[in-house]
Amino acid sequence: MRKAYLIVLFSLFILHSSAQQAWQKSYGTPYTDFPRQMLPLANGEYLLTGQYHPPQFYSGGYLVKTKSNGDSLWTKLINPLDSDISIIPICGYEIDDNNYLIGTSSIK
Repeated sequence: MRKAYLIVLFSLFILHSSAQQAWQKSYGTPYTDFPRQMLPLANGEYLLTGQYHPPQFYSGGYLVKTKSNGDSLWTKLINPLDSDISIIPICGYEIDDNNYLIGTSSIK
């Protein structure tokens, strides 16, 4: 039996104050993704949170930090230790330049 997986990419649009698109980028995993939050950081960069659903467990979270022009600096995956648990990032806060607090929800 063939399985088809829907790939949903986290697309980020940045608009100037004149409502013109400055740039467009896509982020995500090769699985089904659900964007959650785009957090503008004090230095002009962005922290993106999302949820992804791979076939081997229920759901995991992901974080993407980008430069102000949308270029990805790093991506982190938050994987549950138990395949029966989903971890969903709900919100993020910037503590200082390289420290962030990410609130998550777990569902079993």
